[in-house]
Amino acid sequence: MFSQGIFQIELMQDHFITGPDDDDSSIFLIKGNLIFVPTYPVKIHQIHLQFQGNLVLHRGIQKTTRNLVHHEWEFLSQNKDAQLFTHRTYSFPFELALPSSLPESLEAENAQIEYGFKAVAETPLFQMNFKAEKSLHISKTPNPLISDSFNTKSQGVWKDVISYDVSIPDHHLNPGKVVPVHIHHIPLYRKVHVVGVEVILGEITLYRVPDLNDPNNITTVESRKSVHTVSNYFSCDGTEQQVIRIRIPNISRRLHCDASSEYIEVSHRLYAKIELEVNGIYTSMVTSLPILIASDQNVKSDSDSSVIEQLPNYFDITADRPPQYSHHIVSHTEDLPPRYSSRYSSVA
Repeated sequence: MFSQGIFQIELMQDHFITGPDDDDSSIFLIKGNLIFVPTYPVKIHQIHLQFQGNLVLHRGIQKTTRNLVHHEWEFLSQNKDAQLFTHRTYSFPFELALPSSLPESLEAENAQIEYGFKAVAETPLFQMNFKAEKSLHISKTPNPLISDSFNTKSQGVWKDVISYDVSIPDHHLNPGKVVPVHIHHIPLYRKVHVVGVEVILGEITLYRVPDLNDPNNITTVESRKSVHTVSNYFSCDGTEQQVIRIRIPNISRRLHCDASSEYIEVSHRLYAKIELEVNGIYTSMVTSLPILIASDQNVKSDSDSSVIEQLPNYFDITADRPPQYSHHIVSHTEDLPPRYSSRYSSVA
């Protein structure tokens, strides 16, 4: 295919990390250039660039988009007489100051927050326009104190039936990492038999949707699902110490990185289930540990803490079965959060 030339957006930095203590007055500055090198002389009517951040919610086949921030640049205003661009390099610099309070980029089961640039150079009729796109990623630096909320061990006595101790080496887990889950169990009387153990990787997504007429009225919808399970069953009690190795899958439509904003929160837990036979009746106990799943590019190398704003309390599930993971679709997706367009400033 014949090349039109180079038309691209170049950024000095395409990943910004804002601090946990940044307020509405804090900003970060985006700098870049729109580069245009036509292969052959071409007439251009207009060159414009736009930056946009969107919150996208999905409900079945429907998609609803809410604009969070928007800004445009006109490098060549539209006029009747097109301007001739010859075969040389044209550079159009731009800057944009954005508030640090913008929600971070994220990908969830039924929602995304995305930021990016789009540029178009409009040619005369019957000629192909020049187009370019460039994404921008915004991350939030986790509060160092949050790491103290993580616990890599859960222990106790369940219903005076069995004593348990479940532990993992670390709470920060990268996709593709194999995690050894140590499960120590001691039946408290002879008619209690351990049948097997199971480890479940669960993903929890919270959607916070403010009412269109009353922003203080927030509807919270929770979605839970099981991403991956590893089991070990045996015909006798076996040993009191079990090590289940579970691999954290790669990020995909099934598994997403931990992320948090005032609208969407994605978090993960490792559930350890001990299957029991008590007086001839089969039952089970489940305990869990919160974990942080993040790719290297989303976490500072010197940070070992979570990006979620607040962790749920540790708990033991005393039901006979583990929590039922089901798929919840956000209702009333037309009631979306307020715009951020009034909360940024541009730099000429």
